[in-house]
Amino acid sequence: DMEEPRATALAAATSAEPGSLRSEAPLGFPRQGEGPVTEIPCLAGHSLAEVGIKLFGLVQSGHNLPSELQQALSDLWRPSTGSLFPTTREASSTALGEAPASLLPIPAEVPEIESSTDRTKVTACGVFGWHDSKLLSGLFGIQKGEQTSSGIEILRFIMNLIPFNGICSDNIKGDIATLPMFSQWTPLELLVEDVFLLSSEDLKCMFYLFGLDDVWLKFQAFNRVLPEALWPVGATEPHVLASRVLGMGFIGSAGIAQHLHRNMLLANKPQGAGLDACTELRKDRAFPSGTAGFWKVYLDNWDELRVTSRASARLLEGKPSPENLDIHASYLFNEAPRHPKKALHHAIKGLTQGALLDGEEGSARPKPEKEAKYIAVIAHILRQGFVNLRQLQVGMGGLMYLCQYRRPLMSILEEVWIFMKRLKRKPIRLTPRVARELLMGVFLVPLARMDFRRPYCHVVTASDASEFGGGVTASRGLTPWGVKAALSPTNLTTDFQTDCSILGVGCFDGISALQVALDIFWAPIAGFVSIENNMEAIRVIRANYPSTQHFSDIRSFGEAQVRQLALSFPRAQLVLIGAGPPCQGVSALNAGRLGAVEDPRSSLQSRVAWLRNLFIQEFPWAKVQVLEESVASMAAAFTPIELCIPFGDQRDFLSPGWQKVEVNRPFPTFATSIPKENPGLQPAGLQSCDTDAIKRWEMDRFRFPPYTNNRAHLIINKAGVLRQPNVEEREIMLGFPRGYTQACLPKGVRSSRPRLWEDTRLSLLGNSWSVPVVSWLLKNLLVAERLIAEISLQTLVARFNPRELCGSLHQLLDRPPLGSLPPNLPGSNEALELALVRNISKSSSSKGSDVKMTSGGTEGPDVWPRKAIPSKLWRWRTICSWRFKHLHGPEHINVLELRAFLTSLRWRLRKKGGIAKRFFHLLDSQVNLGILAKGRTSSRKLSPVLRQISALLLAANMLPICAYVNTHDNPADKPSRRLVKKKWVKSH
Repeated sequence: DMEEPRATALAAATSAEPGSLRSEAPLGFPRQGEGPVTEIPCLAGHSLAEVGIKLFGLVQSGHNLPSELQQALSDLWRPSTGSLFPTTREASSTALGEAPASLLPIPAEVPEIESSTDRTKVTACGVFGWHDSKLLSGLFGIQKGEQTSSGIEILRFIMNLIPFNGICSDNIKGDIATLPMFSQWTPLELLVEDVFLLSSEDLKCMFYLFGLDDVWLKFQAFNRVLPEALWPVGATEPHVLASRVLGMGFIGSAGIAQHLHRNMLLANKPQGAGLDACTELRKDRAFPSGTAGFWKVYLDNWDELRVTSRASARLLEGKPSPENLDIHASYLFNEAPRHPKKALHHAIKGLTQGALLDGEEGSARPKPEKEAKYIAVIAHILRQGFVNLRQLQVGMGGLMYLCQYRRPLMSILEEVWIFMKRLKRKPIRLTPRVARELLMGVFLVPLARMDFRRPYCHVVTASDASEFGGGVTASRGLTPWGVKAALSPTNLTTDFQTDCSILGVGCFDGISALQVALDIFWAPIAGFVSIENNMEAIRVIRANYPSTQHFSDIRSFGEAQVRQLALSFPRAQLVLIGAGPPCQGVSALNAGRLGAVEDPRSSLQSRVAWLRNLFIQEFPWAKVQVLEESVASMAAAFTPIELCIPFGDQRDFLSPGWQKVEVNRPFPTFATSIPKENPGLQPAGLQSCDTDAIKRWEMDRFRFPPYTNNRAHLIINKAGVLRQPNVEEREIMLGFPRGYTQACLPKGVRSSRPRLWEDTRLSLLGNSWSVPVVSWLLKNLLVAERLIAEISLQTLVARFNPRELCGSLHQLLDRPPLGSLPPNLPGSNEALELALVRNISKSSSSKGSDVKMTSGGTEGPDVWPRKAIPSKLWRWRTICSWRFKHLHGPEHINVLELRAFLTSLRWRLRKKGGIAKRFFHLLDSQVNLGILAKGRTSSRKLSPVLRQISALLLAANMLPICAYVNTHDNPADKPSRRLVKKKWVKSH
């Protein structure tokens, strides 16, 4: 019966007797004597006035507030030190969770909801959408199974901000990408004498600790009119409450909360705990290297797992770790309350993210309470024989949660998914097959556990299948390259820690030389944006950096795209823009050049400065730097500087048996490969060519400028054959990994038109930067910004050389040597084989994603194409090969590939000591790679084979770690096409 409340007239309690908030469903604020009295845990013991001061904002127009409320509201219940929040509050612009490393951006301008009718103006803001109705959200409480000492039920306080979320056109990502998954613990390995100890801390009432600026208030008003007794003094209009803290229901609250908590843990003391960023377990990074353990943060929870000996564990158990004490001090400094009951200090057993960890047993399993609850749900469904959609969804959700601890368990569920599609609200009878699967799921729950004591097997296997048959191979030692990989460090950042990162932007990106240059430093790259319109170049980038964001036209890349990047990368300390504008209009090789202004391609260089200013505007917390390049012959108002990489041993970049004609003379600048029927207009350098050079130029169909065919610029072998450097040699000389440009054309075109493939690769390289030169230019900038450790020029150049024993494991795997390696490497042995398998396996993901070989992060399982593990790290022997009989007609190649993996698994189980192991396996089927990692498939043809595999894995306590190998590099490819059957080799 009351008037419609003003959307911006938000009220808090002014005075009231001490008591508790009352609750309804949804939670409301009834007048005295109405409804049951229910306490909210974080507000227990506070008066309504105190509750209003702590949780809600007051916006009142035309009326004076009581002086005590003015005093209380001016503080906004923020930490008095100001260490995590700005001390000044400006409605136009602010930041959440300010720390020395980064700022979290929030919109600079928000329209007035009640009075603004200019939709064009609102849309131009670009951060929030617009609805005609008033923006009022819900407020209620839900049961959590707890009561006060006096028996009053405690509710979990919920802010339903769905209306607010509905108008947010862009979402603040915060640190959402760092939220760890429990399945990431899979690479953890405990040796015989090892145990692990768990330490934990918990922030109390996490989502009520951090205040928002007043600019947010009008967006978090609740659709519940306050009783008149709670209106401000002199108020005549209805008032509603509005949240002035970080509400859990906001769409970006999880990422913001993660960002804030990580700020406290990573910041320097005394403001923060000063934790080591290199040992943090996070979703967007590979498993931390080393064996001492790791730490993680999940919203309000911090957990540390420390691996130690049993003797040390007895001394440490129950005592707080140094990290515990540092976190206590940080919480105290920032006036953030901790939850003492949830804290663990070097406990041998404990709970984290719903899992029960046992450091002595070396295992993780679901909480018994959850197991019992989900088993009871399934038992209830089986007992009644009928089920509706909602019931089955709850039961299957529970089973899927339990199966995450042992992924092969997921393969038992097949018919139930088909049955679920038929379900609606009305219950229907369970089919026998569905009931059998549900019953099987209940009986197999005891197997839902992770075994961290399962050791690695040093033998690597590979399998393949063709239309002729299948084959399985196994490793019999390491090649010199494999030995070198086993001796390489897992990463290059063990002594240098930073949580800051770089956002790379490649304008006219080509094949992304800037990204390769950043990778050679192992620089912390938050993301990379490639602006390139050449489809062949885009294919190369996608093959080597699948997570790169692509934009095809620099003219359409503008304010909206940059703002979205600002929301997605809040921890970017440096925005690095690399630009190599088209040079056709200014190059001396082009006799008809029009200049940088008149040429429609070269004139695009003016867009770079505009983009730089745009990034400065949208990334106010980060530094923006530009690295721009053009041809040396371009006339400009500055002195051009030409840089060349040091000239090293020819064996480092030329194929075995070849050498340069004039050893001390550098190669000319690489140009694009464009075959022509005639020489064209005024070919560059023709006057410097002799008759033989011109003849070679004509025979090569005028591909390159004529001077490149001079004898001094060619390479020669012992037979006296002259040629120009080939594609792979140019890739190495320009600082790219060998084979970097292979994926520029589809596989079918590569095999049918090899010359076109070679010309395309040569042209892409001719249009690219020299990566070592770019790396040298970036080195001083990145060191000065404390984004990488100091590195000498000699060490930097050596990282591009596969023959040098330096660099990380991932860089080594990405840069295969062109010739033989130095003979001073140790011989292969089982310890080195184990080290290589262990290091590669720890970089993989339990969800079927790939290792980002150059920077250690993980790619999502849906990225394409996948990065490959080179099989030439190992020496191989053929285990078996066979023909497929096809009793019921030819099977799909994916089924045959999965059968080949099943055969390799059966061979392992025949080996002495082959059970209860983790093993590494190479596949060239991307479909089966994802299926084996997830443990399930929707394919009716693949499911029977996968069930056989899962049964063997569960019975033998085996854990497969599968990786992708290129088809032409698969050692099992040849045996799979052999027409003669070969029986098992000896299994011991």
